[in-house]
Amino acid sequence: MSVRLAAARLAGLWPRLPAVAGPDWLLRRPGLVAEIEVMSQAGSDSERAGGAERLLSLAGELPGVSALLRPAGGAGPGAAGELSWREVCVALAAAADAGERFEQASRLAHQALGRYADGLRMTDTLLAAGVAGALGIDAEALAEPGQWEQSGHFGERQSILRGSVPRLVPWGDPLSWLLEHPEEALWVADVWQLVAGASRGVRLTAADGNAEVAAVLARGTGVLSVVHDARAADASLVPRWSWPLRLTVLPGTSAAAPLRQELLAAVEAKAGLLAPVAADGRWSRASLLLVPHTGASGTLGSYVGPPATAVVVVGESPELVPTAEELRSLATRHRAAVAAAAHPGPSARRWLEALLDRLSLDLPLDVALSGAARECGALVPVMAADPRFLDSTRIRPVLAAVPPDALEPSEEARVGRALRGAPGAGETALTPAAADDLRAVAHRARQMPARYLRADVVDPDGTAVAHGIVPDSVFHVRVLLAAGPRAHPAEPVFPADSLPEGRAHRLTVIATDLTPAPGGGRATAQEIELPGDGDSSAANLQFTAGAAGSDVRIWIAVLYGSRLLQTGLLSGRVGAREAPVFRVESVVRARTDELDLARSHDATLLIGRTTQGLPLVTARTEGFVHLSASHGLRKNLEVLLDGLRRLVDGADGFGGYRSPDFAGLLIELARRGRRLRKALFAVDWESDGLVRQLREARHISVYSSGPEAILPVEFLYDRELETAPGRTLHLCPHAPAHVDGDDCEGCPERDDRTAVCPFGFWGASKVIERHVRRESADARFALAVSPDVERHACDLAPVCAAASARADHNDVHAWTTAVASLTEAEPEAVRLAADWTGLHTLVRELRERGTRPGAVVLFPHSTEKADGVTVLGLGEGDEIDVVDGLEFLFAHDGGPEPVVLLLGCATAGGSTLFSDASTALLDDGAPGVVATAVPVLGQHIVPVGVRLLAELRAAAAEPSGSPLGEALLRARRKLLTNGDACVLALMSFGDTDWEVRAAHGTPGGWETS
Repeated sequence: MSVRLAAARLAGLWPRLPAVAGPDWLLRRPGLVAEIEVMSQAGSDSERAGGAERLLSLAGELPGVSALLRPAGGAGPGAAGELSWREVCVALAAAADAGERFEQASRLAHQALGRYADGLRMTDTLLAAGVAGALGIDAEALAEPGQWEQSGHFGERQSILRGSVPRLVPWGDPLSWLLEHPEEALWVADVWQLVAGASRGVRLTAADGNAEVAAVLARGTGVLSVVHDARAADASLVPRWSWPLRLTVLPGTSAAAPLRQELLAAVEAKAGLLAPVAADGRWSRASLLLVPHTGASGTLGSYVGPPATAVVVVGESPELVPTAEELRSLATRHRAAVAAAAHPGPSARRWLEALLDRLSLDLPLDVALSGAARECGALVPVMAADPRFLDSTRIRPVLAAVPPDALEPSEEARVGRALRGAPGAGETALTPAAADDLRAVAHRARQMPARYLRADVVDPDGTAVAHGIVPDSVFHVRVLLAAGPRAHPAEPVFPADSLPEGRAHRLTVIATDLTPAPGGGRATAQEIELPGDGDSSAANLQFTAGAAGSDVRIWIAVLYGSRLLQTGLLSGRVGAREAPVFRVESVVRARTDELDLARSHDATLLIGRTTQGLPLVTARTEGFVHLSASHGLRKNLEVLLDGLRRLVDGADGFGGYRSPDFAGLLIELARRGRRLRKALFAVDWESDGLVRQLREARHISVYSSGPEAILPVEFLYDRELETAPGRTLHLCPHAPAHVDGDDCEGCPERDDRTAVCPFGFWGASKVIERHVRRESADARFALAVSPDVERHACDLAPVCAAASARADHNDVHAWTTAVASLTEAEPEAVRLAADWTGLHTLVRELRERGTRPGAVVLFPHSTEKADGVTVLGLGEGDEIDVVDGLEFLFAHDGGPEPVVLLLGCATAGGSTLFSDASTALLDDGAPGVVATAVPVLGQHIVPVGVRLLAELRAAAAEPSGSPLGEALLRARRKLLTNGDACVLALMSFGDTDWEVRAAHGTPGGWETS
């Protein structure tokens, strides 16, 4: 290697020299700096070359430096041969500039120590002086550990292991303290060595952003890690830390491919502790983001990745030494609280395994990174972090943030035992079994809100709770979201429900008076604000009381973006001494920290019953609230469903979409669906704002207060039709060409009122999200798990399928034909069972092999017995009931669960808790359920179910997958225009934001290419 190239490489490696030169770096450093100054003042390249030879000779005397100077395959721009001698001198001078105040402090420490000066004592003097200065104490106080136990992020932190986490200590400017305490400078290092040496060690947050200074401090007594203090620009945007650890390994450049493969090998070895996160996507939020890198720090801005709690650039080149400002920029780009650059040493796989082992010991990330470097013979990592959150990069704060009802003491004890190991065994890392406990706890926590809906009858000014309701008067109801009665302050953790200062989510409160006229029958809405922490603002709603002794029933729902969060009921009696009582009825969406990630909907329908048992629908769009209660709603629905049943029963007589019989029945169904829409909402098609907004709505949330209150809004028809005598309606012939279009743009019959468009049905034009409250619903838990950053995708493979024997008792042998279709293209993707026992065995065996069912497709015969319990049959005597018979399909461990297509006879809804299979499946853990609104024949529904599954899997095969609601809508549109009449009988349940995707990658879900 040429002298110029070696000198250029020394400039790039300078911040690394304290780590490899040993404790005498501060004593040897002045000689190196002097030679650099001589080179900078030289007048010719030959003089500079001579200075460089002397400099390299001095550097070569330091332990480990000669080996570090040898060129490596990953050498970055700092080792480039095209640098001139002048540029080399500039680079060396910049690298050796540790700041004038640090230089002065080093000289002052050397003078104060005199003949006692050695490298370690000098380092500890600077270290102790900086800590004492930052804490504002003298040397004697430094000897008292209690002086360090301040409030905030420098306080004591308990570990899930016995004992505490090493203290996080600030380090500031040592020069000011040394000038103010000259008499203590001689012995402050002794104090530090006694105190820090007897502790578990300390972690420094350095105000100075110089990488060389950080490397010097890292050599001090008891120092476990050094991080630059870098406050997050917006702490509320920092993704939460979680266990199992959400990890992303970015692809990096082609040159970094071998390094990435080593990292992925470690990931596979530790897969039981990890949860893979995609590099991009709506829900992509990582706890730890790893970036394989082969260049120097100047190329850190050449890649993109998801938001992350912490981002670590893993660089092969020892010259990867970013400045504090570069690390802050890296953290800002990923909304991270921690940014670091790490050198993995000889083996990237061994380094990552060591890092994950330390993190699973409940150690914070900075300690884990530094410890992994020491174990693997790697260079000290360069780190910047927001100290307010650095201690949250551990396991214990994840547990501490869990609602008390979600964490059993036995589970916390098991996790603790797993970390502590057997008596006398020493420290052991978190086991995969304990990680599974954490995953299950997180699953329950996702279903439990931190804040609950509350409502009270209050005085007119809304400040004090009223003692009762005066007959025939106006009374006021206060509604807000507030902390649950059993909430407890948790250890500080990354913001779980945080928002920037002064910013709040805007929620909508809808209140419906369920009592009859004259005082009742009214719905109203008002907006409230939900801050990142604490209670929301309050809505103050007015209602009119009836006569003394009459009922008060106010049904309350709170929405975000027209999507349900929670519902509740305020009930009491007018004139009673006791105030009305409010209880939470159901939690639809528990988490409020990730509301911005959920897609907004355009309208909401709340379906319930008045106190007199009348069906009731409250509709809310952006600017309107509408209440409709009708004696005849249930009868009207029966007529509508009868028409649908005739359409479905005649499916085998249709010749496709253009069949006259298909057109005739679809036209009749459209007429009935239009009439029902007009009965439910408004009559003025052109001017009524509510109807216009409902017609334009693309996404609609539907909530039913019980299984008997399910409204099949899929059949509502919202296009106007010509009804004058003598005019004939016809089915639009152009619809098949507009399956993928938006609002039939370009269709020549779009505005023709004699044309019935199949996309006029809500089920073929809107994404419909449906939730149904079960009678046994525990208000502390959500009705179903909604997608979030930890679990948001459903793999639709492998498919587990089973069918009733009746599905084959027909001329076309529908099930046999379907089996051939399902298995022809991908034999390994579809697993078939002949009975319920076989399906149970199939699911169990898949899980034992580390695979989960992706989708479950069932074609059972459905029967409601005389006792009100619905049973599902696959053969003679082969029946299970819906009370708990389908629970075996779900693992209930927080991992992915299967989407279920339950395509039997009228499997959507039911009259009681024990007859409602669709919502029972949601309650058991299904992310989504597709069921049938009317009885169907196997020969009709089986082919439709197979084609529906094929369409869903086609959507899942898209590079970024597809939201479940969008995939179902497109499949419905396509099948309907193919003439598949049974598709109109399908209703979906559950959150529509779940992303369906085809299974890919390695068994652990990690992409390897």
